[in-house]
Amino acid sequence: IIAFKKIDTLSLDLDQLFLMARKKAFNKETDEARLICKRILAAAPNFHDARTLLARTYAWNKEYETAKRLLNNVLLRDETYVDAYVALADAQLWNDSASVSLEIAKKGLTLYPVNEDLHVRTIKALLALNRLPEAKAALKKLYQINPNNSDYEALNRRIDSR
Repeated sequence: IIAFKKIDTLSLDLDQLFLMARKKAFNKETDEARLICKRILAAAPNFHDARTLLARTYAWNKEYETAKRLLNNVLLRDETYVDAYVALADAQLWNDSASVSLEIAKKGLTLYPVNEDLHVRTIKALLALNRLPEAKAALKKLYQINPNNSDYEALNRRIDSR
């Protein structure tokens, strides 16, 4: 409560608080970022960007169960929230659950068939599962969507090195 009151003295709206939390998260000020996200969620439980960022901070610290719980909560609240699919696919892949990661990415792709982030997660999961022909096909699809995708070259090199 004291920490929330301190945040409230900043007189920032929720979007501004989120940007602050995001900056702190990327600067590895995890505790501060989490506290700000929790303050946002106390005021607006459906602020999905904040819950997803909170989950990502847990995933980055290898606290995968907490991250997955938070991300599944986002998807329960809004099954169309694309960033939760991306983050959950990452958390599953980092938790050595490539098959689950692949399922999540594919489920997200049913809603957003040209989402580049979901295609990247699909390729990464397929590579982790050593399903090279499918990874090549998925990479080709990513190239068709955007030949300038920032992950394309690195993924192509990973595939070529196998």
